[in-house]
Amino acid sequence: MPQPQLSLKPNLLCIVPPYLSKGAPPLGPAALLGYLRSQGCNDFDFLDLRLWVPNAYAPTYNPCGVFGETYVLDVPDLPLVLKLLDNFTQSRDLAPEMDERFELYCLERGINPHTLYSYLLSMNRFVESFFSQLGQIDFIGFTVWSSNFLATLMAAAHLKRRRKPPLIVFGGPQTTESKTSAKLALRAGLADFVALGEGEETLLRLYEAFRQERSVPAQAVPGTMRFVHSTGEFQTSERPLLRLNNLPVPAFDQMSLPSYWSKEHRLRTVTYELSRGCTDKCTFCSEWVFWKRMRQGNTQHVADGFEEISRRYNAERIWFMDSLLNAKLEPLREFAEEVIRRKLNVKWGGFMRAQMDTETANLLKRAGCDFVFIGVESLSDETLKLMNKRRTEADNVKALKAFLGVGIRHVVAGFIPGFPGDTRERFLKTALVLSEIRREYPETFRVNVEPFIISPGQPLFADLSEAGLVPHKWDERYLDIAPQFRDLTNDIFCHVTGPNQGMERLGEFQIARSVTASHKRSNSPDVFLYADGESWSVANLDIKEIGRGIHLGRAKSETALAHGLILTDEEKAEYEGTMEFLTLNLADSDGHAEAFFNRDRHDAFMQQLEARHISYPSRTEPKVRPGFYANDIYNANAVCLSPYTAARMVLHDGVESILVVDIVTMKHAFVPLEAGPALSALSSAPCLVQDLVALGLAPEFLESLKENGILMITSLAVPRVPEAEIVSEIVVQTPETAPSSPEAVPA
Repeated sequence: MPQPQLSLKPNLLCIVPPYLSKGAPPLGPAALLGYLRSQGCNDFDFLDLRLWVPNAYAPTYNPCGVFGETYVLDVPDLPLVLKLLDNFTQSRDLAPEMDERFELYCLERGINPHTLYSYLLSMNRFVESFFSQLGQIDFIGFTVWSSNFLATLMAAAHLKRRRKPPLIVFGGPQTTESKTSAKLALRAGLADFVALGEGEETLLRLYEAFRQERSVPAQAVPGTMRFVHSTGEFQTSERPLLRLNNLPVPAFDQMSLPSYWSKEHRLRTVTYELSRGCTDKCTFCSEWVFWKRMRQGNTQHVADGFEEISRRYNAERIWFMDSLLNAKLEPLREFAEEVIRRKLNVKWGGFMRAQMDTETANLLKRAGCDFVFIGVESLSDETLKLMNKRRTEADNVKALKAFLGVGIRHVVAGFIPGFPGDTRERFLKTALVLSEIRREYPETFRVNVEPFIISPGQPLFADLSEAGLVPHKWDERYLDIAPQFRDLTNDIFCHVTGPNQGMERLGEFQIARSVTASHKRSNSPDVFLYADGESWSVANLDIKEIGRGIHLGRAKSETALAHGLILTDEEKAEYEGTMEFLTLNLADSDGHAEAFFNRDRHDAFMQQLEARHISYPSRTEPKVRPGFYANDIYNANAVCLSPYTAARMVLHDGVESILVVDIVTMKHAFVPLEAGPALSALSSAPCLVQDLVALGLAPEFLESLKENGILMITSLAVPRVPEAEIVSEIVVQTPETAPSSPEAVPA
């Protein structure tokens, strides 16, 4: 049965599943929420759909084609995008079709067609199920990256098919840099406005105009692009840039901060910025498009914000998202000195260029800087000049040695294979020098591979011929998927050829990967380690031990959900034996009937295991529970159980306890058996904090579960229920009362 609709605020800020790491909460939406609140607007909720799914597969993020193609990230999934737009505008099912063009696209990209088809089907089910649980939405914004553009269009399509569709705003890097992406979304009617560049004031004015008219504003709003249906024209309006000293701190309290924890990002991390923009215009970079010019906040303003967000959110690390943290060294030094003066014990770091000396590096370390990403790209002066890096080989080596020499714990060098004009000799020299530095600093230095790509905002995109590159448009067969958009798609580039591309680029990519792979650290998590994409399977459980005799089995459901269950040693052995038997039988069959039997047996095992749990994540429909964060849980009206939580009775140190675990982060806690009624109540609905205490969940466990992301604060109204009435309706599943209950898990 569908879950009941939730009564959230009618306005949402929402991002959908991209391929990006979930190690820190997103700065963009937090900055928007903080600004709206500072202007007296508290009408927005926030939902991050990434948290319900494993790291999502994204075909756009194949850095190299099967023949070393250099793709143009303008509308990178164009055939898939056009099929979705055509299905929407023609009132057809949004799910893809496994036709010849779909298979051709997959083969050209080195993607298994059935894998991509299954992924898109499951993502469509997920989005449809997710939004079906939300009541009326009047106004919604999406943060759009190249990796989630297709998923964002899919989500918008479901919302626009509502009887009363919301006003939808797209914003973010993809639709700011790629004007074609913005125009396709607007022309198809999936977006009403596209916010260009920084969005704080733009979103506020858009919402004020909407609230005044109670419909899509008829006039242009500065800072946006819109499509005028009566004239068939796109209208763009500029907005002045904001002064950083006038901006409030980002608001992360509408996010479930513990849910962003990961093994690569072990400290509680939030994001912040010292500046916006960049002083450089490297030929391969498009950061400058979004921020237009360099703007720096003054030292006191930035330090005040740094101190406030670290205190408010119990942050152990602050990840600065500046394009260039050391664009100007003096303000960075002043900030570090202020952090030391205030005795702020918080780790921090970010992206820097190769402009550093030992004295400054030591000052930054003393102020808490423990991770830096340096855009080295190459150690050839000739190649660096082609890149317009304004740095030399000597600058690069000096900066790396300065940071490494003073003991910065995580130093990462960006390395670009396939840059046009680079040569094999110069590239190999860079690889050898970076390998030598890695041998000298094996625990603190890593190389990050960033293959050369083409995107519309890059300075070299304005004249590809100057770099010797030849652009190639998309095949006519793909453009014919949605002929109604041909006037927008005719001139989109698919890929480029030219010097150092093709197999040469592919070879450099493999060399760069080998340099990285041969020097992986085993004992020091890397904050800049990017996700490799989806690894959980629909067909079987990925089982990890989380305690002696206790295991967590995790998988992806057919509706794209992350789900997992707690297993005993015996259950793990039973499951693995069953899967081995099914695999052997599958090899002797013709495939189809046995594959169905495999799914049937797998589901039967999962259902038996679920019956032994107090709570577990859904395998069919996402439990839409918006989570918020506050230092003091007792000031919250109510809390709910994280939708990514499994809970079950176990034996821990010889005592019957209840193990509760976040299946995504694998953070877990043991609570006394007396807390069973409280967890049972939470598995069904949000509860008042005082009711949970009355039900046996002690205050110290409440705080621990909140900090581990297992309990989330919610704004949903929850009526007070008399204690006696609650207790009388709750049954704790123990070995004696649970159907098919196993032996308690040994310690």
